[in-house]
Amino acid sequence: MEDVVEESGGPSLADLGITAGASTQKTAIGKTKVYDKLTLWEKLFLFSSLVSFATVLGLTIQRLTVLQPSSPDFTFALVLLLNIAFCLYYAFNGVFREREFELYAFIAASVIVLFYVIIEFIIHPKQRSGYKIARLVVICVLAPIDIGLCWKSAQEFGWLEFNIVGATEVLQTAYRTVCRLSALLNFDLQLQFSLLILIVSNFTQLSTLEKVVIGLGVAIAVIMFILGYIAVQIESVIMVIIFIILSVCEPGYIVYKFAKTIVFLTYRVVPKEGSALILDISIFVVGTIALIVRLVLIFVMNQAYRNFGKGLKDKSFGCCTTDTSLARTKNRH
Repeated sequence: MEDVVEESGGPSLADLGITAGASTQKTAIGKTKVYDKLTLWEKLFLFSSLVSFATVLGLTIQRLTVLQPSSPDFTFALVLLLNIAFCLYYAFNGVFREREFELYAFIAASVIVLFYVIIEFIIHPKQRSGYKIARLVVICVLAPIDIGLCWKSAQEFGWLEFNIVGATEVLQTAYRTVCRLSALLNFDLQLQFSLLILIVSNFTQLSTLEKVVIGLGVAIAVIMFILGYIAVQIESVIMVIIFIILSVCEPGYIVYKFAKTIVFLTYRVVPKEGSALILDISIFVVGTIALIVRLVLIFVMNQAYRNFGKGLKDKSFGCCTTDTSLARTKNRH
């Protein structure tokens, strides 16, 4: 019996013959909770976040239709649009899959959106249209509510984790590491695309080499995102090594871009003002956050790698069934 526990990572509810009933369902991305079994706090959070961000999303799309594509405001609107999309993903995926760290990513992304809307409203007193006032009111009123409900919902997670990996502490720790990695992969991709939009806004001022580097950067970002997910699911050491190697590409370009922008601003004859100045500042802020997140991502990937071979692949990702694992153990005896 000890051998069985060692290979399967400890009994889960399914191993003990206890079914989850209608509380969970199997999907293409793994087990998720069903809507009817969500807690009141989770339902309130989903409703509140959907209303607030859907409203801002509609206002932002309407704003894009009247802005010139070459204006900094158009660039900021695109960044806002991207972050809203990620916020909605974090909310629904985080709740239905009990991804605690994705809800924390939701909080971080919400704060970014909140700060952007407030700062953009303050620095443009002459451009305070009805659209911007409505957007500011919606975000300032609902974002704190969303964040509070999000935090409360995250504190009640745990059932789905137990249902997937059982009561073994080693597997629970490994599973949380993978969930943390998943959230960081999403947040890293969000920051990379945000930074890409900010940089490409001055596309005509970029050299041919920079345009090529940015094009390669987009491809590398997507490849890294896919590699990160697959590597932990199939526990591939080779993929982890490739992931780590690719991880240093973006930080190198960000540091180069920082240095170039500092030199440009220092020796510029006519200083930038208004939205153009905020655009450069935004590149610094987003780039700095992206660097920090990338370093944390590499660290967490290393933690996930250290958990390879402990049984999480079989339990969480279903690479082989528990019955097969038990059968192999019985045959040895």
